[in-house]
Amino acid sequence: MLLEHYLELIYLQAEQVQVLSSETANPLQAGLDMIDMVWNQNLTSPIRRLTVFFSYRWVSSKEDYGRVLDAINAVLKPIGTMFEQAKSHGLLEKTITVPLVLDLISAAHLHALQEARFGEDERKAAKKKFDGQVDYLLQIDRANFIG
Repeated sequence: MLLEHYLELIYLQAEQVQVLSSETANPLQAGLDMIDMVWNQNLTSPIRRLTVFFSYRWVSSKEDYGRVLDAINAVLKPIGTMFEQAKSHGLLEKTITVPLVLDLISAAHLHALQEARFGEDERKAAKKKFDGQVDYLLQIDRANFIG
């Protein structure tokens, strides 16, 4: 039951990420907005549900894990498309390997969510650290391009 509810939330995020992809002319900003939207939605989930999910991940079957990966990839695909477009517009370095960066951002996201579950101060610290990791992986400085 937890898995089905979690998958439903991920696919809802995938739909919302698709909407964001068409709302801005700057593909780099769109990709960052998508990541922020996913972060904010995950933190508005009850923390107990996130804790149970993280525990469940360790004992889930291979098939269940595959379903979760498929759902997560549905969220990551449009973000990756935005970052590829950002590369083609010169907003990201040509040397960035977007699929690798997305995998690392996804791992950093899960780690940050685990840290964020302990309280408001931890949430703020985890978000700041996560944003720094995203900026590092994308080789950007948000202060230079976000108005």
